[in-house]
Amino acid sequence: SSGSGPGEGPPHGATGPVASISITMWPESPAVGDSTGAFANLKNASGASLYDREVQWTVSDASILAIKATFGQSVQLTPKASGTATLTAVSEGITATRTIVVK
Repeated sequence: SSGSGPGEGPPHGATGPVASISITMWPESPAVGDSTGAFANLKNASGASLYDREVQWTVSDASILAIKATFGQSVQLTPKASGTATLTAVSEGITATRTIVVK
């Protein structure tokens, strides 16, 4: 189901296509062995938050930061080695990236 028909929208949050994405990380600079994650903040053209959307997560260097699991707009990450990796979130053709420094 596409979820775009009348009355098929998400149970909470705004409607409309994704216009912007920002990535929230916790902690900001994880250390090797930490449990860490990120969340894709999706907004529509009027700046209202969107929920229950599909997000594709990728990491530029899995030897530094690996994706452990994804849950829609959230991702669990495993810091594997000190260094810098880029986390990318894509939803409905909109892309956001965040540079993550693993301590």
